Formats: sequence, C-alpha cells, structure tokens
Amino acid sequence: MKKKSWKDYETCEEYIRDLKRNKMQKIYRRRRAFVALCVCLLITALISTVVFARTSGDISDYTPVVVEPGDTLWGLAAKYYPNTDRRDAIDEIKEVNELHDSVLHIGDVLLLPTI
Repeated sequence: MKKKSWKDYETCEEYIRDLKRNKMQKIYRRRRAFVALCVCLLITALISTVVFARTSGDISDYTPVVVEPGDTLWGLAAKYYPNTDRRDAIDEIKEVNELHDSVLHIGDVLLLPTI
C-alpha cells in the first residue's frame, strides 16, 4: 500500500484526521506489544520458579545433628559423607544451614542433607 501524500486528500481536515488515526494506531500497536512482552515475562518467571524451586521444606531429606565439643565441619563431613569430597559436603552443609563461616557452637543443631 502506497503512502498517501497530502495532495491526495480533498480537504485538510481529512488529511489531519488520517494523520491522527495513523498516530493512534502506532500507539495501540506499541501498547499491545508491551503488554504481550510483560505477559511473556511473567509466564516465564512463574514457570522458572516452579521448575527450579528447591524442595528444602521436606525434613525427611535431612539428618539433625547436635554439635558436640570438638566438632568441625570437616569432621562432620568425614563422618557423615565418607564417599564424598569433603569440600562439597561442607558447602552443602553451610548452604542448608545458612552458615556464613565455619564457626560451630556447642549445642547448635545442624541439618545434614542427604547427598
């Protein structure tokens, strides 16, 4: 479709009305595209949340251990995960228990995940 020139209109009011209609159509197309993009992003966020959510609420996947005098993360990893790299086991223990360092306090209860 060839774009009309101002010379193709009979009156200037007709030309102005056509310009306004074209402008409004552009605005509506942009709004529809924006809404479609937002809906796609929302659906993607919801799906990724469901798919990648960790099921850390299941208590049967953990063994509670009370920290005794002399216990260290290295020692607990050696005792409860003998066939696993100690560093990986320590990282899992720290992540599950939200520990920021390796300091343990006597009487603390640690949840040891099944690896």
